[in-house]
Amino acid sequence: IEVRAAGINFRDVLNTLGMVPGARDELGAECSGVVVATGDEVSGLLPGDEVVALAEDSLASHVTTAAGMVLHKPGGISFAEAVTVPNAFLTAAVSLVDVAKLRAGQRVLVHAAAGGVGLAAVRLARRLGAEVIGTAGSSEKRAMVLAEGAAHVFDSRSASFADDVMRVTGGAGVDCVLNSLAGELIAAGMRVVRRGGCFVESGKQGIWTEAEAAARAPGVRYVVVDVGQEIARDAAPV
Repeated sequence: IEVRAAGINFRDVLNTLGMVPGARDELGAECSGVVVATGDEVSGLLPGDEVVALAEDSLASHVTTAAGMVLHKPGGISFAEAVTVPNAFLTAAVSLVDVAKLRAGQRVLVHAAAGGVGLAAVRLARRLGAEVIGTAGSSEKRAMVLAEGAAHVFDSRSASFADDVMRVTGGAGVDCVLNSLAGELIAAGMRVVRRGGCFVESGKQGIWTEAEAAARAPGVRYVVVDVGQEIARDAAPV
């Protein structure tokens, strides 16, 4: 693929700063562009096709990836718009649909709801019929998340969001938390999940182990989601 646009994700920032143990030096995991060549066994893709793809080391002029990681780009959006979709919406879908099994009538707390994954999660949760509570780090971002349809939005930089969530839900809490915060804010997020609910961890820093989660929040299902690892497993030869 001749790359026309490449996505920069939070993982790339952490990798550059050396904050992800064992991370590779390659940057970029998604791109959009034009197919320039295909393997002999590839079908459904031809040179000249405009596509969006999951591809490692995509901050480059050209990239090669498995055909199963490539889709035709919709004609109504630009290359730059298309590349914002793959990782953000995949992470949101895996977290809320595959892991949390979120459904209509439930409540979900989406942290950093003004970010890429956060906005994708807000839109997906609303499409599923769930009530969305968000957090964001500034008044401008909180206003944007409210405009996206969240019922309430609180401060993501303070553990006070936990009291706010319990207040607006009448003490019931939420069915699911999609987390990307770290430190004491993880414990604050755990506190608002109802018994039997799900805490989906998409963060990379200071995350809990399964044993720690079981000890500190025994009534909550705790699942760490790493879409990059899942993509690597799916793309690996059988």
